Amino acid sequence: MAMRAFFSNRIYKNKLLSSMVLAIGDTLRQFNRAKQFAFDKMVKEKRSGKQRRNKSLHVLIKQQFQLDDYYANSAIQAAKAQIKSLEELKVLYISDKKEQIRTIKKKIKKERSKLTSLKKIKKSFIQDQPKFPKNAREQRQGHYYTVSYKDHTDIYPHAYAFEHLYLDPKIKGIQHKLGLLTSKLKRKEEALRQLKSRIPSAVFKHQEIF
Repeated sequence: MAMRAFFSNRIYKNKLLSSMVLAIGDTLRQFNRAKQFAFDKMVKEKRSGKQRRNKSLHVLIKQQFQLDDYYANSAIQAAKAQIKSLEELKVLYISDKKEQIRTIKKKIKKERSKLTSLKKIKKSFIQDQPKFPKNAREQRQGHYYTVSYKDHTDIYPHAYAFEHLYLDPKIKGIQHKLGLLTSKLKRKEEALRQLKSRIPSAVFKHQEIF
């Protein structure tokens, strides 16, 4: 298929008659109002699930804004394009929110696993028979109790110090963190529910075009 290149000359408003500039500006303002009208009508009907008009949107726009078929149809198509864009953006927001929820759930699972391990250790101390999971960072080394990190190791001289200076605060810290994560998860899930049920809308800002 042969390709064609079309060229056009840029038109500057200061080179047009003032009456023509005013006419173009008025037409564009009417077009934008018509687009907003069409957008609002379609959004309201989508939210209610009902069509409360006895005329087509095309006819309503022509009558209310004194536009011809070309501009009326263009306003409706522009409004539909904006709604479609908002729907696509909504899909992205939903996907992002789902990913946030998955991340929080992973963190909750990880912290619960830590809490379960520490509670087992705590129970063994209560029974006066200290035991540690094989791969836990907390271990007993002779008469000492150690907590190994990547760059250092904390050493506790006896069971009492380990239990009350490390174990109890650590358990409380994880419980507090789980509470925060659970609250955050509920907020994200509620936001997701609202996103799924919400009909996207937009705020139009009118400004002088010319």
